[in-house]
Amino acid sequence: MDFMKPETVLNLANIRESLVRMEDTIIFNFIERSQFYSSPSVYEENKFPIPNFKGSFLDWLLLSHEKIHSQVRRYEAPDETPFFPDHLPETFLPSLNYPPVLAAYTDEINVNDEIKQIYISEIIPGLSTHGEQPENLGLSLKQSSVMKRRDSPS
Repeated sequence: MDFMKPETVLNLANIRESLVRMEDTIIFNFIERSQFYSSPSVYEENKFPIPNFKGSFLDWLLLSHEKIHSQVRRYEAPDETPFFPDHLPETFLPSLNYPPVLAAYTDEINVNDEIKQIYISEIIPGLSTHGEQPENLGLSLKQSSVMKRRDSPS
């Protein structure tokens, strides 16, 4: 979908194509994630002493990614919603000024907390063998990818 061309956004064929791509990407990332232990310490608040940060390792990783993405305008797109909107720097690039396509109240809708909670409490236990895998804290990068791909089809 090209949000700069409003006539393409609500076209059912484009919506269907975007949903299929998102589904494929999410399933592939779940398959990749299933190869690692559940590593509950990644989700435990303040388990790791991260300077100037209070929260889980996964939260820190998501926020770190979002800071970079916000600086290159990712969250200006009408179909993008960050997990930590109040903690992101402004972009240094000129605004794209997307034409209005979605309802005016869409900025008020954010289910990221619910998505993260379901991911941690239901999806990870269903995908992975329970246990820690400290040498693979990098698996959080895969989790970050899974959680962010749900809202970025292009």
